[in-house]
Amino acid sequence: MSPGTIPDTRVSIETMHYFQAMQFLVRQHRILIYPAHEKRIYDVAGRIDSLIEHYTQRTIEVLEILDYKPMLAEDVAKEIEWAEGGYEDLNPFDRYLALLETLSYLRSLEKKGFVKSTGNPTIFLKIRSFHGQKEKL
Repeated sequence: MSPGTIPDTRVSIETMHYFQAMQFLVRQHRILIYPAHEKRIYDVAGRIDSLIEHYTQRTIEVLEILDYKPMLAEDVAKEIEWAEGGYEDLNPFDRYLALLETLSYLRSLEKKGFVKSTGNPTIFLKIRSFHGQKEKL
């Protein structure tokens, strides 16, 4: 991928619909989840809570990284604390996935009015703080 090129990260289901679907799973009785690359999940509610918490914390982290200064998506990705270490420590495929994840957060924040994108190459700018609006993230 060349610098400044942004892949299409739109998905058919909005993030909120995803979380609503997870909450629906929590309300089901005697449910197990069999993920493709993890062990069986018996504590469905706990796993869903941890996913929502991770999403919220990562969203806050992305907003704090932007801190009202214009940045390329890759520059934001380079400052995120990834589970496998720094962005530069990731192998090329995982780096690409990290960039796509970062773009997903940025586009979601843009849709919610916290971030604005402009230019070519595309830069992102925080235009509104989240303080007191955590539920809107």
